[in-house]
Amino acid sequence: AVSMSADEDFIRLEKTDYSEDDFLGNILHVRYDIIKERLHEGKNFGSIRLKSQHTDISIPVFVYVPAIPENIKRKHIELGKLNMMLTSEYIKFRIHELSSASWIQESMNIVDRMLALDNKNIEARLFQVQLLISSGRYDEAGFILERVNGEYDIMSKAPALRAYFLYLTALYSDDHKVIKNMADKVNEIYAGN
Repeated sequence: AVSMSADEDFIRLEKTDYSEDDFLGNILHVRYDIIKERLHEGKNFGSIRLKSQHTDISIPVFVYVPAIPENIKRKHIELGKLNMMLTSEYIKFRIHELSSASWIQESMNIVDRMLALDNKNIEARLFQVQLLISSGRYDEAGFILERVNGEYDIMSKAPALRAYFLYLTALYSDDHKVIKNMADKVNEIYAGN
C-alpha cells in the first residue's frame, strides 16, 4: 500500500491511498490537479510525497505563473469591486432597504460600468439580462440572451455561469416546456458538481 500527500494547497490529489490493485506491473499512475486560484504570480513550488512501508519519495511540482500586466490587474480589481457593489445592492433590495425600481437603477449603473471595463464580460451580460427582465424589458433581455448563447459558447463555461444562463432563459420564457427543460438542465449541473 502507498499513501500520498501534497504539501501545498494548489495541488489536489485525485486519490491518497493506493493498493497493489492500482499498479500496472510496477507502474503507478498518479492523477492530480493544479488549482489555479491558489497560485500566485511567479514560481510556485510544492511536492507530492509517496510513502509506503519501504519507500518515502518526494516528487517536486513546479508551476510558473507569468506576471499580469498592471492595467489588467487594475481592471480585474475594479471588476471585483463592482461585483461586490452589485451584490450589496441586491442584498439591500432583498432586505427591503431598496425598492425594486431603485435596485434596478443602481444595479444597471454598476453593470454599465462593468461592461465599460470589459464589454465581453459574460457575468455582467447575464446580470444585465436579469435586470432587463426585472424591469419588464423582455425584447432587450431576449436579444442579449441570444447573443450570449451565440457569441460566448455559454454551455462550455463554468457550471455556475451555465446554470445562471439557464435560469435566466427560464425566467425569460413563458413556455412551460422550456421552463421545465431549463430546470432539468440546472438540476443536472447541480448533480454533477
